[in-house]
Amino acid sequence: MDITYKTFTRNPDTGEEWSEKEFEAFDWDNYKAIQEEKHEFEVAKAIKERELLFKYKDKEPKAVIKSSLGFDIDADYKAKENVSSLIEFMQNKNLTDEEFRDAHNEFQPVTIEDLQTIKNEIIEAGLAYYKKKWAIEKALRQAKTSKEVEAIEV
Repeated sequence: MDITYKTFTRNPDTGEEWSEKEFEAFDWDNYKAIQEEKHEFEVAKAIKERELLFKYKDKEPKAVIKSSLGFDIDADYKAKENVSSLIEFMQNKNLTDEEFRDAHNEFQPVTIEDLQTIKNEIIEAGLAYYKKKWAIEKALRQAKTSKEVEAIEV
């Protein structure tokens, strides 16, 4: 019986030295199928990770959200910084009311409390954005097959 696999002197799964009997009894067809699935899985996972990286490449979303104050606000990092600066300015000048430019460049009258609400809503929107990303990353880490990876929506 001529076996061309004799170049393997160790079990590819365990790394242990093989006896002649173990070598001949090894299920090479199953091993090949497992290796092909492993390769498919690694390729599918790499593609999905690249897709995730591309979608979430920005540090913060460029988003507009509906504030509980009744108007749309920008909800990215720059907007959060602008709101924080306006709060600080109002506190330093002892101002109680100011105008705030909403996401549609309309001016809205606001108080410091309103601005705190806006800032918290921006932070919550950012956290929700990252929670989605983290859930996808977790699903990719937990996936065991290429079919599981392909089923993950990015």
